[in-house]
Order: sequence, then structure tokens, then C-alpha cells
Amino acid sequence: MKPRKFMYGLIIMILCVLATAQVQAQAPEPVAEQAGFAPTYEIFATRLGLVGLTTANGHVVQPRDYFVALPSRTALSPYGSHEKSVRITYKDRSIVVPVWDVGPWNIKDDYWSPNRHYADIPVGMPMTQAAYFDGYNGGRDEYGRHIVLPSGMDIADGAFWDGLGMPDNDWVKVSFLWLGADPGPNAPITGAEPLPSDDSSSPPERTGSPSPDPIPGPDQNPHQ
Repeated sequence: MKPRKFMYGLIIMILCVLATAQVQAQAPEPVAEQAGFAPTYEIFATRLGLVGLTTANGHVVQPRDYFVALPSRTALSPYGSHEKSVRITYKDRSIVVPVWDVGPWNIKDDYWSPNRHYADIPVGMPMTQAAYFDGYNGGRDEYGRHIVLPSGMDIADGAFWDGLGMPDNDWVKVSFLWLGADPGPNAPITGAEPLPSDDSSSPPERTGSPSPDPIPGPDQNPHQ
């Protein structure tokens, strides 16, 4: 009887191990963690404007233009190139556009990079956002200007109005396509958690324009 009981116990143990392995093998991997896909972050985006001016890569801004500006020269595409592009998703619309300018506010904030310049801010959080909501760097940008909007990307007018249907500056999802394969418009947010606040007051909600006066003064042009 003892050998038979031992065999029954061994069979049951093997079946349990196989069942557990099957469940683990069938568990779907979150899209954001699948190898090879570009990271997607939620950031506050602003309309570029600046029609007629020249971008950092030599492009003359046109009415209803389609491109973006990011606050680090490491993301800048060469003139006329789509070498560095992003997917922007806003509500039910999603577009892919190149990075043709540097800004807003900063020029060293590669917040999408695991080896970002501002290493004490979580990856995926623009320095402007940390400054605006949490007082990082005294609430100022790289040039010492007081940040009146937490914008981490400027969107040219055509992409802003026509491509995305944005009526005003707002939070969007952005996938950085030179860092991996395009995850599509339904990619989950893989952005950073807010920095801890020094006081108990709640920050403004992350919807719509977070400032009652969102237009910088003439000495506070956030676009570089």
C-alpha cells in the first residue's frame, strides 16, 4: 500500500506543477512591457504657433504644419527627415509626426531616456512638469524662467488642430518611436508617478489647462 500511495502522491504533485506552468505560460504579458515596443508617456502638450519662424533643424514653420518640438537636441530629426518621430494620441485620434524643433522651455530634458539629463526625476516626467507641480528647480526652467505651463512637447498647428482635434492645450499620450516599435494608439501609459510633494495640498488635476493664465509673458517665451 505504501508504494501505491507514494505513486498517487507523486502523480498529483506532477499534475499540479504542470497546471501551474500552463497558467503561467498563458498569462498575457502587458503591452507596455513587451520587448521592442516604444515607451508611452502621458504629458502636457501645447500648441506651437510660430508660423514663419525657423525651427532648430532649419524648417520654416508653415500654417497647419505637422511636426513636434521636444526639449532635447538628442531627439531632433535632420531637416526634412522622420528619423525621430512620435505617436501622439488624444482621445479618439492618433497621429505620427516627426520631431523638427527643440523645446518648449528646455533644451536638455530628454525625459524619455533611461539615462536622462535630470536623473533625479522619474523617466517619463518632463522637468517642466516636476517644476510646475512639485517645485523642482524652484519652479523654473534651465534658463531660470518661472514655468507657467508644465508642457513637455509643442505640437505644430496642423497636427494640433486638424490631426488631433485639440481645442486647447491638454494632456496627451506620446510614444517615442525611435526607442522601439510603434505600439499603436491603444498603448497603455508607462509614464512616471508624480514626485512627492512637500505639502499636503493637492496639485491641479491633470486635465485641461492647469494655469488660469496659460500665456507666458514676452520675457517668458518657452520655445527655444
